[in-house]
Amino acid sequence: MRSKLGCVLYLLLVGPFISLAPLRAETVSYPDKDPVFSVEVPDGWHVKHDKGAVMLVPRADAAVLLQHVSDVKDSDAAKTGLSSLAKSAAKTFSMKDTAVVTAPNSIKLGEFQGFAAEYKGKDKDGEDAFWQVIIFSRDNDDYYLMTVVCSDKDDKKTAADRDAIVNSVKATSDDE
Repeated sequence: MRSKLGCVLYLLLVGPFISLAPLRAETVSYPDKDPVFSVEVPDGWHVKHDKGAVMLVPRADAAVLLQHVSDVKDSDAAKTGLSSLAKSAAKTFSMKDTAVVTAPNSIKLGEFQGFAAEYKGKDKDGEDAFWQVIIFSRDNDDYYLMTVVCSDKDDKKTAADRDAIVNSVKATSDDE
């Protein structure tokens, strides 16, 4: 039986305007118009575009969500706002009993600087899960959020792919 996290992800991602990309490795640029960065999507992951966001989903209880963050304009606001963004992700993915695993710390993703934090909690079924929130910018003025969500039961199954996605962030040539 699918966990509630899986059901929530399914409901959030399947809609009349969302299409699935092939299950093969590919590069996805973000945002679609005037891309700033790209990520490598592993074999077997779906790419879904919806309302300006991009979600990468494997055949497991996990996902990577890419979004623009319009109300963060400098590194202090990025670091301070990370906990609010994590709470919003917890609400979106119906997490309960949430706790901080790793407080916000500096991170470098290729040419981008930012902050990352990790949280844990339970999904609607009471299953253990975790999520990482990573906010980053190339020029300290235009910020992007990567949210990585995974059930504990699928952690080992998707760990290498999730790490590969995070570590593949690369500035697009048009932004240089």
